[in-house]
Amino acid sequence: MSDLPEMITENVEQVTQIDLPTSLDKALDETKRILIRKSYQTYKSSRKVAKDLSISQTKASALIREYCGDLMNK
Repeated sequence: MSDLPEMITENVEQVTQIDLPTSLDKALDETKRILIRKSYQTYKSSRKVAKDLSISQTKASALIREYCGDLMNK
C-alpha cells in the first residue's frame, strides 16, 4: 500500500469498517427494508412489488406501508 496516495490510505480504515446489525432480526429487517424500498421505487405498485419479490400482494402492501411511507404519493 506504500505506492498508494496518502489521501486513499488515510481513509482505508473508515471505509473497511461497516456497521453490521447486532442481531439476526435486525439484519433481516434491514435487508427486507432495502428490498422493499428498491422494488417500490422501481415499480410504484404493490402488485408489481409482490410479483418482483414473490410475495403476496397483501404482504407487499403491508411492507410498503411500513418501509416506504416517505416514498408514497410522490
